[in-house]
Amino acid sequence: MKKIILIISFLAYIITIEAQDIARNNIYLELGGPAYLYSVNYEHLLSNNKDINFPIRIGVFFNSIDVSSDFANYGIPLSISLIKKIAGNSKMYFELKALVTIAYYKKSNTMGHGQAFTYYTTRQYTPGVSFGIRRQPAKGGFYYHLNMQISYDKELSKKIIIWPALGIGLTI
Repeated sequence: MKKIILIISFLAYIITIEAQDIARNNIYLELGGPAYLYSVNYEHLLSNNKDINFPIRIGVFFNSIDVSSDFANYGIPLSISLIKKIAGNSKMYFELKALVTIAYYKKSNTMGHGQAFTYYTTRQYTPGVSFGIRRQPAKGGFYYHLNMQISYDKELSKKIIIWPALGIGLTI
């Protein structure tokens, strides 16, 4: 019985040390990207591996733009990425990302000649992919990424949209 407790304690100690080997959380501001203008995001790396990893992201954005524009008023960008270290001890990674943006638009409706506008909210899902580079420090610190996003806007413009993204924040 003592051997089993000793082995379990030893394995727990090793797992704890390994879990602290890499900073796995990013908090960042992204300009462009799935929100088109800006978003605030939280990202968590699913693995402790320093060479290849799988970050998942959730963000929020709010755009106070005229309701007649084609930009969402608010929404949630979601993504999962594959990141692969570019070279040996580098902090630079190649990133390939699958994403979807859940966006809410406020639309106006006329009631007729001389009557006021009414507004309603509609929801849109915009799928996409992006690729680029990122600086992902293993022990925490300054984080950034530069990506090109390709999305299909099936609701508004019915076009493929190519859009850049720059994320700047902290790895903790």
